Amino acid sequence: MELDNYMIPLAKAVDVVVDELPPDAKDQEIFSAAVVRSGDPGLLKPFNGYVLKARIEDGFGIILLCSKDGKEGIIEDVTCTTRPDTHRPSGSPCNYLLDVKRVCSTP
Repeated sequence: MELDNYMIPLAKAVDVVVDELPPDAKDQEIFSAAVVRSGDPGLLKPFNGYVLKARIEDGFGIILLCSKDGKEGIIEDVTCTTRPDTHRPSGSPCNYLLDVKRVCSTP
């Protein structure tokens, strides 16, 4: 999927700022910090029109890309891995589903 290629640098940028933000930071607070720290003002541009969420759990960033209407999850990624972690099947809700501890403890 083409968005995978854009998700990787976004996840790396989010990963860098997670330790600098409060643990309850989410969405725009995380993305704004990631854009500033990356120095790439176009970092979020490929996701324009989509619903893009982020939160921090157990010291890791989680990014959730959802459909333009916000009803379906498309990609969920935990920043401890290099590639996007899961592509959601059609009809999957726009909710966080990954178990961060399990994803990040897998070698």
